[in-house]
Amino acid sequence: MYNANAAKHYENILSGGAPPLDRYVFNAQDGDGIGSFFAPIMKAVIPIVKTVGASLFRAIKPAAKSLGREAIKGVAAYGLNSLSEKTVQATQRKRSSSKRSKRQKRIKRASNTVY
Repeated sequence: MYNANAAKHYENILSGGAPPLDRYVFNAQDGDGIGSFFAPIMKAVIPIVKTVGASLFRAIKPAAKSLGREAIKGVAAYGLNSLSEKTVQATQRKRSSSKRSKRQKRIKRASNTVY
């Protein structure tokens, strides 16, 4: 609500009639603002949203728990599979590299022989 005395007081302070103060300390807004429009709407809507949200949460809670358990099992299985694949690949790499070097030696020997 507009108050003439408060407006005069703020004008006096901001114009430098009083000791120098930070201008952002004082709120010179007159009127109720947009909050006065939305406040009654929110006061009516928020209890309804709370009730609906709580009932939905109670209904979804068992499904969310089972979904979470399955997700944890799936992630654990994926981690174990990827770890085992990496171990197998590392073992195969060592074996395949020794086979390649033996093959290359055989090819070199065969190409050096004269018939």
